[in-house]
Amino acid sequence: MKSATSAFWKSSASLTSLNLSSNQISDIRWLEKLSQLQTLYLSDNQISDIAPLIELVKKGIPITIEQHRSESTSTTTP
Repeated sequence: MKSATSAFWKSSASLTSLNLSSNQISDIRWLEKLSQLQTLYLSDNQISDIAPLIELVKKGIPITIEQHRSESTSTTTP
């Protein structure tokens, strides 16, 4: 998956867990629209800017990002 339509994300607002590992995702700005999210997996993608994850981390949402574009490995928790 490289992208999703806005209609998809509108209908997905109630998602609590999302695993998008091993895709070709590079832009994650749309994550802010998932207000019910509790767990997020983004491992093995092409994410260059993880700044959009800051608000999710502040909410205490566990986020796993490994082997993304910058070749770093991290797990972010509050």
